[in-house]
Amino acid sequence: MAVGSVRAGQKDTSGGVQPSGAASTDRPTPTVSGPPADKPPRTCHREVADRLRAQPGTWGLVGIYPHATSAHKLARCIRNAYGRCAVYGPAGSFETRTVKLLGGSRRVEARYMPPRSDDDLWAEALAALTEDRAGGDGSG
Repeated sequence: MAVGSVRAGQKDTSGGVQPSGAASTDRPTPTVSGPPADKPPRTCHREVADRLRAQPGTWGLVGIYPHATSAHKLARCIRNAYGRCAVYGPAGSFETRTVKLLGGSRRVEARYMPPRSDDDLWAEALAALTEDRAGGDGSG
């Protein structure tokens, strides 16, 4: 058997390195490994943030986490828009909640709350002022 080749059922311990002159057909085929079967796929936070921004005020799934600590840490990260969660910025743009599932894992959900414009804030303040004067305080 050539150096670097692997029999069926044996593990390749050569690290895929072959000495010079070895036949290229003896090289094991490289494989791409993903997350272990018991772990959920990693969350692409940019995609989640974009999806939630497209539906303001609507709760949406961010991910499912096996431990309460990791779920609550992520929820805080999203609300404060720091670190890997900077895509949820500016800070305070998203509200979060965690939901306990059967088996103890946690579902993290978020919703985008668009900032109110200055025009909206002024209109609301003017309406409140007008209501106060219309109600009459006897000083008229």
